[in-house]
Amino acid sequence: MDWPQQPMKRPRLDNPLTINNEPYDEVMSEPQTPSLPFSAFLSNSLHRTQRLPILSDEKLIVYDLKVERPVLPNGYEESAWERLKQAIHAIHKNTPIKESLEVLYQLSENLCQYDLAEALYGRLRHECEEYLEAEFDKLSRQVSYSCRHESEGMEFLELVNKLWKNHCDQILQLKCIFLHMDRIYLNSMTKSASIWNMGVELFSASLLKRNNVLEKLIRNLLLQIQEERDQQPINTGLLHSNLRMLIDLSLYHTVFEGRLLEESRRYYKAEGDRLIETMNMSAYLIHVSTRVHQESAIRVKRYFDKSSKSALTAAVEEELLSTRVNAILDKSFKHFMESNKVDDLSMLYRLLEKVDKIDICVKYFVNYIKRKGSSILRDHSGGKDPIPALAYFKRKTDAIVEHSFEEDDRFVNGMKDGVDYFVNLRQNNATELLARHTDYALRNNKVDEKSLEQSIIFFRVLQSKDIFEALYKRDLAKRLSLDVMNRNAEKLMLAKMKKECGVAYTSKMEGMLNDLKISDELMHDFRTSINYGETQSFEFRANILTSGFWPSYTPVKINLPQEFTHIQKLYQDFYCTKNERRCLTWQNSLSICEVLANYPFGAKEITLTLLQTVVLLLFNDPTTPSLSFSDILLETKLDELELRRTLKSLACGPHKLLVKTPNGLDVEPTDMFTFNTDFQAEQTKFQMNTDTLNEVIEKDSSLDQTAFNREVQIDAVIVRIMKDKRTLRHSLLMNEVTRHVRSRVTASDVKKRVEVLIEKDFIARTEDDGYEYLC
Repeated sequence: MDWPQQPMKRPRLDNPLTINNEPYDEVMSEPQTPSLPFSAFLSNSLHRTQRLPILSDEKLIVYDLKVERPVLPNGYEESAWERLKQAIHAIHKNTPIKESLEVLYQLSENLCQYDLAEALYGRLRHECEEYLEAEFDKLSRQVSYSCRHESEGMEFLELVNKLWKNHCDQILQLKCIFLHMDRIYLNSMTKSASIWNMGVELFSASLLKRNNVLEKLIRNLLLQIQEERDQQPINTGLLHSNLRMLIDLSLYHTVFEGRLLEESRRYYKAEGDRLIETMNMSAYLIHVSTRVHQESAIRVKRYFDKSSKSALTAAVEEELLSTRVNAILDKSFKHFMESNKVDDLSMLYRLLEKVDKIDICVKYFVNYIKRKGSSILRDHSGGKDPIPALAYFKRKTDAIVEHSFEEDDRFVNGMKDGVDYFVNLRQNNATELLARHTDYALRNNKVDEKSLEQSIIFFRVLQSKDIFEALYKRDLAKRLSLDVMNRNAEKLMLAKMKKECGVAYTSKMEGMLNDLKISDELMHDFRTSINYGETQSFEFRANILTSGFWPSYTPVKINLPQEFTHIQKLYQDFYCTKNERRCLTWQNSLSICEVLANYPFGAKEITLTLLQTVVLLLFNDPTTPSLSFSDILLETKLDELELRRTLKSLACGPHKLLVKTPNGLDVEPTDMFTFNTDFQAEQTKFQMNTDTLNEVIEKDSSLDQTAFNREVQIDAVIVRIMKDKRTLRHSLLMNEVTRHVRSRVTASDVKKRVEVLIEKDFIARTEDDGYEYLC
């Protein structure tokens, strides 16, 4: 056939819908010469029409495609299975396979393609099941014989492990042969989902059928674990492999883990019972910590499943720690605190925190603080100041709370409660001891900030601050009267108390210090007054004590020498010119005199009270070498008891300025007194006024006695209110009590007294949070 000879144009590649630069719709049906090497269409026919499809990249979908496959020859299925079966038996017997794996794979694939996969899978499963049954029967018969040696347990684990390893290898070989069935059929048609899962199911089922094998397996595994806990050498790899097997068989959690936890609890309970009696608690806590680490980290890493970590840790902590918290604390806590074993306490805290038993430890801590603090306060024998010992105890305990107990709020609050208890316990008498400690610290020439800070530490928690105020004022009066104080220290202490309790608490004590400052200014003006220096043969000084600030003292009447009376009158007249509306009351019992006494063995400068000085001046006349008690009483006009105290200090003390006849330790009305011309002393200056003046201030000062009987006062007020009201709510009772009690009280004080009255059946609680009077 001859093609028409006419010029041809190459089609444009960027516009496949045109041919010879003409649109596709306009192409005629007559034959066209192809434009090689490119062609607009691929077809065996050169006649193109508009119905022919255009070549493109779109997918070609063919519906209802039917391909006829050849029919299997007769006996092909049985022949193929026999060949596959021989391969399966060879794999189970660990002998070489006669045919190549490629041929066996093709046989398996051919059977699956002809819809024989289900039958093929059933036959494969049956062969594997029979093999495992036979192997486990052998193993079961071996278990029937009793194990006479420990090594047999190890051998049994090796047999089971070997059987499992061989089975796994065999399943992998079978999977290579039946790979087509495993991927295509089993993945979508059976529950096993794979040949591997089929092998695991068959092995697990065979093991579960033989209780004796399973029991011996678990028993030997537990025995190996116990031997390792006893620090005996074991085959860790074999143990790990067997436990991995149980995990793969899904028997670890259902069969083994429960027994493991049960045996672990039994083991650690026996160990705890043994060690708690024989081991010291420091070593025991270290042992508990080590055991927890072994079970939760080391053994989990070596062979246990991670899911058992929390349960095993809980078992160890419960048997060695949780159930023995009280026994451990009874044996160790006091010893650890007394010996300052901060590391042991830290370990104890962290272990108890893990088992949520910190609250029990806090109770022991608070009880220890209470008992120890009370013991220190009770055991201050020989007048020894217990406050430094208490301060040291508190500093040490605070350090333990910070370091060992990691500043846990429960221990911080427990420390406060314990200190509050022993400081405010009535029989401990801590208020007076604290006042005594503060008085001693303020008598030093140097400012002892450490001692003052010790006072403030316990002052903060002191409930009876009103009693401390009265005692502090009394002691301050002694220090100021005896001039044995440091003004800077006094101001520092008052500033600390003001910071704790406010301005009103220290206002009177600050007024006492201010009185001395004003007294100095008045004395300067008095000494510069007319004729003072000419009329006086001795130096005079007076302190003006404001009655509202200072304790009130009982005035002591005494017949003073003329010189003393004269100077008192001069100063009183001077003071009245400065303060017309005020009057002075002379406190002769608080006055001090510095006397120069001339003795044959040397002159002495002696500090005496005014009462002692007046008595000694009676012996200044050489014509009266001795005086009777009656004579001295008549001359001085002192109270008889006061005179006895004064003469006792002069004639019966360490410095016997007078000689008493007859000799004795007490002064009687019939005694005679003579000036001691033979008196000797190593010091040229000494004081005889301190003890006497202390006694005067403490006995004669009218302290508020209701402060010391505050508990009795609160009880009386509560009973009186309830007797009048008969029933009263708690809040109203609190308001009434605080309104009627004259001293400072807190809600805690009232609650404690209410509890006491309830115990004594004076009042009872009602259902509406109130109280009812019973008597």
